[in-house]
Amino acid sequence: MLVEDDGRSAGLIPDTLQALIAARIDRLEPPQKTLLQRASVMGRIFWPSAVERLAPDLEGLDELLDDLLFREFVLEEPRSTISGERAYRFKHVLIREVAYSTLAKSARAELHEAFAHWLADRRRRPLAVVVGSMLELGPESARLHAAAAAEIAALAPPPALVGAVGEFVPAFEPHRAALGKRLLTAPDAEALGPRLRGVLTGNEIVLLKASRGVALERVLRHLN
Repeated sequence: MLVEDDGRSAGLIPDTLQALIAARIDRLEPPQKTLLQRASVMGRIFWPSAVERLAPDLEGLDELLDDLLFREFVLEEPRSTISGERAYRFKHVLIREVAYSTLAKSARAELHEAFAHWLADRRRRPLAVVVGSMLELGPESARLHAAAAAEIAALAPPPALVGAVGEFVPAFEPHRAALGKRLLTAPDAEALGPRLRGVLTGNEIVLLKASRGVALERVLRHLN
């Protein structure tokens, strides 16, 4: 299963419709708005316990969900793909996209990573992290890529696999000995894809993190 964080904005939505949905969301109380934003990180379908992981200070989650059900922002799913977990979905995909667009880009990266860890834990599956250059970092690029690589290398529990392309290749060099065979590097996504296919079993939760311009999603055709 793939969890993507590519820094892109929500899909193209007509301005008038986007404004109407945004106005409805803006009229919500902060807790309900926070719930929608955190849930939007997961896609159209989301799970309350994952919301709790992404928003640990959010209180009265059941009551908040009931309110969003009443206001027709979300619907309860009859079945969940995760055993023992209730599931909900946004009533319309555009509600999810507008809610996601209100998240700061810096927050999105952290939330996608937290969700990937939650998903790997709930499904008892290993986590693979695949990263590509963050093109928007400017003159601080080398330092910030190195800091991000250090954080990934220090994750606990550690990822089953780390794949890196572009600016992340030199950033991971100080951690190559510690990561050992769990680290795969390549110049770009096209070169990394076949290497990933050779080591992934298909049971992993794969987290993709890169700027949109890197086209890291090109590895997907090698994984599917």
